[in-house]
Amino acid sequence: MHSAKQKVKDAAAVAREHAEILQAKYEEKAEKAVATTVAEKEIATERRKAKEAVAKMKMHEAKADHAEDKLIA
Repeated sequence: MHSAKQKVKDAAAVAREHAEILQAKYEEKAEKAVATTVAEKEIATERRKAKEAVAKMKMHEAKADHAEDKLIA
């Protein structure tokens, strides 16, 4: 039972990660559309990469918490 709960929670964490990554990509596109210089476009790309890294970190933290909950229970 705990294994099934963990899988569902992990799937939800992955779905949240994908949603955050997509949001970061669309924000990057919007920033690039408004950007006037190459530097501003590069900053938008770096900002997207940072947001993606944060999303992946949150997903891995959530998965670790779910595994910990399974071991404790």
